[in-house]
Amino acid sequence: AVVSTQSGHYGRGAESPSKSGDYAMEQFRKKRLLSWIRVQLKIAASDKTIEYKKLGVCYLPAVIAWLCAGATQEACQILCQEGDFQLALLASQSSTPIIRQLLLKQLHEWRDTGYDAYISDERIKIYILLAGRKVWECSTRTINVTDGLDWLSAFSLHLKFLPPSSPLDLAVKSFQESFLEGISQAPIVDHDENLSVFWQLLVLYCNPSYSLAEVLNNQGVTENILDERNVWFIWLSLEAAGVPRPSDQLLTKLVMSYVAQLTRLGLWGWAIFIAQHLPNANGRSATIAKIIQSSISNNSSTTVALSETEKACISEYKVDPKLFHMARIQHETAMKNWESVVEWCTVAGDYDAAHGIFMKQLAPYKILSREEGVLLPLLEPLYRNKADIPDWDRAGGIYYAYLTLPSCLPE
Repeated sequence: AVVSTQSGHYGRGAESPSKSGDYAMEQFRKKRLLSWIRVQLKIAASDKTIEYKKLGVCYLPAVIAWLCAGATQEACQILCQEGDFQLALLASQSSTPIIRQLLLKQLHEWRDTGYDAYISDERIKIYILLAGRKVWECSTRTINVTDGLDWLSAFSLHLKFLPPSSPLDLAVKSFQESFLEGISQAPIVDHDENLSVFWQLLVLYCNPSYSLAEVLNNQGVTENILDERNVWFIWLSLEAAGVPRPSDQLLTKLVMSYVAQLTRLGLWGWAIFIAQHLPNANGRSATIAKIIQSSISNNSSTTVALSETEKACISEYKVDPKLFHMARIQHETAMKNWESVVEWCTVAGDYDAAHGIFMKQLAPYKILSREEGVLLPLLEPLYRNKADIPDWDRAGGIYYAYLTLPSCLPE
């Protein structure tokens, strides 16, 4: 959902101004971002409303939540239900500059007379909010509207009170100063002190030059730093939204981290798909070859045929079949399974190599041990492709003639 706001900057949405200056585009993007944030805040405000009705607590925090979400009507409904008609009337008219000036004047009079010492913080916060301020110096204390608010609500206020001619990045800087000074809640993840990826994405939207390395930081997404799934999907979403590709170094790190995780889980077919996103062609081919070799070493099979996953990699990911064949040949050679080596060389179409292995590692020993029955099935496909074997007539052809001789003699 956060990424959906990106199209307002990196590409023109259906509602974006087609011909306008930077000011109009900036206002459009601000309005779009603020509207999206308010949708999220309305969910939290609904929860606060349910909480105060069930537990019988003060209704003013729920009113503040609705005002932060830009839902003045819902805030007024709660105030009317609680009989707070004067504050409801002020809230309903607070969008006009004259009312905001009158509210600001009221705050000044309360401070000068000291009356604000007898008014609750929650009620003062609503007056401050309706007057278009975030912090107010009372006669006995300083009241910060963002105190007790979640970070997204606090950021929405910085965005709401941003001067019309100011860039979105100014709201980010203002909020950063606020949470660094301890005034507002920091946008950190629950499991540690790292900034949430949610916040990083909002910063990227407000400032397109923001470092993608910060956004694609796994520590801001999950407490399991070895789990690269969410970071990968975030990058795919950003790429689809038109965000410029990161540096080759960052993209390689991202891809290789996810490939390592998938390989550890035995999902090497998916690992091959992810590895195809590597920016360097040579590195891409080498990585795919290593994945295939590793998968075959850990999942050896006696069947001389490609698995369904291997077939899918060939048909869907356009992986060269020779990579699978060569990996099988190397594995079987290391295990000294010479019959399988001959069969895989044959499947790979390397008939001359299959013939060479047959002559050096199989034929003499099988004849001496009277196991020549296994030789003929290996020679049949070589006989059909003898034109590709230079010394067939002087080597394999002799064995083939010898082994097929019984079938040529009369009964």
